[in-house]
Parts: sequence; structure tokens; C-alpha cells
Amino acid sequence: RFQKFRWKFRSMSSLLDRLVTSSTFRGALGAEREPLQPAPTTLRALYGLRPPSRFSRARTALLLIDFQDEFVHGRLPLPEADAAVSHANTLLGWARQQQLLVIHVQQVSSKADSPVFAPRAPGTRLLPLLAPRPGELLLSKSLLGAFSRTSLQQELQSRGVNTLVIAGLMTHLAVQATAADAVALGYH
Repeated sequence: RFQKFRWKFRSMSSLLDRLVTSSTFRGALGAEREPLQPAPTTLRALYGLRPPSRFSRARTALLLIDFQDEFVHGRLPLPEADAAVSHANTLLGWARQQQLLVIHVQQVSSKADSPVFAPRAPGTRLLPLLAPRPGELLLSKSLLGAFSRTSLQQELQSRGVNTLVIAGLMTHLAVQATAADAVALGYH
């Protein structure tokens, strides 16, 4: 009985192999199309934007969004936070070397008793590795994006900034909202 089952299995397996490799079957499944590409890894890639070939230091700013203790040691720890912080530190070092305007954006709840990001709560603190230096701006936000109910737009306009480099721990939230608002406002 086992031999008969094994023969049927081999026959079925062989039949499936031939079916899956046949051009008719592949065409029906759309396999004649280009193979799937790896998922984009940046917002620029998602939007199909090429990297800039050059930039003006005087018109470019780095926004570091929500690099706060809450996402590393607090109630909302992110699994790859250490790696993201390390990459952000490299980016911050580059921006400082290029003498770009650096703007740190910190989530602070508008409610004093908020369970996360309450004013002056330990989790609300910016990470020491990425702490602002003299001459760098620090903005607080209580909503999703860095442009919402903050002075970010005015700060950028007053300095003639038209290009933003954006980094943050919550790409699908604050970074995406800020990037979308920036595009709508005409920033590169």
C-alpha cells in the first residue's frame, strides 16, 4: 500500500512540476512578466524619486524626528531601534560636517497625564547620542507630522531652506506624515 501511495505521489509531483513549468500555466499566472523586484527601502524609492545629484548646503536641512527614549527603553520599544539610532548618528555627523541646518523634532503630548510622551516624562527625552548642539533647532510637536501646529514651516522659510533630509524612528507615522506635508508644501 505504501509503495502504491509513493508511486501516486511521485506521479502527481511530476505532473505538477510539468504543469508549473509549462508556458501556458506560467502565462495564466502572469509569470511571463518581469520578476518581482525587492521592496523599496526608502520613501524616495517608494515614490520613484532619484537621489539628488547635488544640493545646496544653505538650502538643505536635516530633520531628526522622534529619536526619543520611549522608543528605546520606554513603553514603545522598537526591535531595530539601536540600528536606526546608529544610522541616524552617522547621518547627523554628515549633516554637521556639511554645516547643514539640523532640526530635532520631539513628540510631546499636550496632556500632562499622557501614558506616553508626557511633558518632562523620562520617555519623552531625546536620545543623548543625537542630542541637539548649540545652533541646532529643537521643535516640539503634539500631532503626527512635524509641520502640524509647529513653527517648522516658518523656520525653514526664514532660512531659505527648500530641501529636506528626513530621518526618524517611526517611518510609517511621523516621518511619512512629515514627508507628505513637505512635498505638498513644495519642499524637495
